Amino acid sequence: MDDRGLIGYADLTEWWDLELTHTDRAEIQEGYCPLGEDDAVLDQGIVISRTGIDNKPVTQLRVLTDLLNSSAPYEVKQKIISQGVKSAKKCRNALDLHFFYGMVISIEYRNRDDKEGALDRAIEACKLQISMAPKAKAKLVKSAFTPGFIPSHQGYKQLAIILEKQKKYNETISLCEQALSQGWQGDWENRIERCNKKIMKST
Repeated sequence: MDDRGLIGYADLTEWWDLELTHTDRAEIQEGYCPLGEDDAVLDQGIVISRTGIDNKPVTQLRVLTDLLNSSAPYEVKQKIISQGVKSAKKCRNALDLHFFYGMVISIEYRNRDDKEGALDRAIEACKLQISMAPKAKAKLVKSAFTPGFIPSHQGYKQLAIILEKQKKYNETISLCEQALSQGWQGDWENRIERCNKKIMKST
């Protein structure tokens, strides 16, 4: 039985030991405060089971998404994201992929003005989250507290904001129409109307 805690349980020991520095690990650990586990040590102890986790790629992705919630610096989170992308390639759970890429979008877009390439990475994460939107929607509908309720979609919303700021109004309209047709919550009609007005004004 693995005694390396959540890191060992997720089969992330090699990454944790070899690809992160001592400072990286300390910063992740310091900022890691899961609900009800304020004194949790990531790489010590034995984890018996975690509800709803059925295989290693899913386990890894959920653990790495948890780690992205830490207050570690951007550069450390980049290392977590990099490992998460590797796990995502092997993961077939659309909902876990949905939440992972949602976290990536938040981190990269927040740093778009300060970190080189962050905006491009945010856009790519939006597109990846959008690519699995129908499958994620099916799972979200089943798990929602209100049967049939469909929440907002971060990838659609953030990419629409970016495209509109870039004055790519036709692309923005097409994206909003796609989100609207899938039933995601959002101000899609208002954005479509606003972009149409901007197109007319520019002609």
